[in-house]
Amino acid sequence: AANGEDFRRWTGGDFTLVQNNLYRLCSRGCEVVVRVPVIPGYNDATKYAAAMARLVCQLGAGRVELVPFHRLGSAKYAALGLDYPLGQQVSLSRQALLAVEQVFKDRGLLCRVDG
Repeated sequence: AANGEDFRRWTGGDFTLVQNNLYRLCSRGCEVVVRVPVIPGYNDATKYAAAMARLVCQLGAGRVELVPFHRLGSAKYAALGLDYPLGQQVSLSRQALLAVEQVFKDRGLLCRVDG
């Protein structure tokens, strides 16, 4: 997520901790690749991508990998007797993924769609 509230809601994690760790790595000259899951209906809009691209630039990372949503994890949830919250979600089209990718490239970032 491009902000702390969304990140906490979607992952339960602390976005500030993630940002601080990425900043530390980048400021020490480490080559950082920011991997961004792209989930339809959550963070697939170009507006979200633009916010994330600004953040990646501010942190000093130069590369982004977009990870398209898939339902491969649903079997693990079923095996654990848990409901898979994204079980009905469909994958993004290649065209939609490429539009998100272009937003990052327009900010001067090296970006590719994983897979």
